[in-house]
Amino acid sequence: MSALIQLSTEVISAHQAGAIPMAAGDGILDWVTSKNTQTQTVLRGVAVTLGIIFVIIQAVASRGAMARIIISLIAAGIFIWGVWSVTDIKDRVGNEMSMGPVAVQVVPAVADPLVYPST
Repeated sequence: MSALIQLSTEVISAHQAGAIPMAAGDGILDWVTSKNTQTQTVLRGVAVTLGIIFVIIQAVASRGAMARIIISLIAAGIFIWGVWSVTDIKDRVGNEMSMGPVAVQVVPAVADPLVYPST
């Protein structure tokens, strides 16, 4: 917990010093969300670039063998789809988990022998 407090004080002091640019009225959470979105966009671009480079390397290594190029295209496509669909998969799993049935356990009350004598 102290590490979180230390990190938050460093972020606040960096913001006050002008090292973290924020618009007036924006909080730290807005800034972090913005940086998260920007990072996700960059990582998606890197994934597409790596997929293309992978296909080119496989094509050069196989000297133009179509089977290897097609397989590398499929593998790169699955990789890119996985990177682009991480949030969609997370949301689907979250929705499925939240839509499950609610289990309610009914426990019968035990009769108290002092209150309900068995005569």
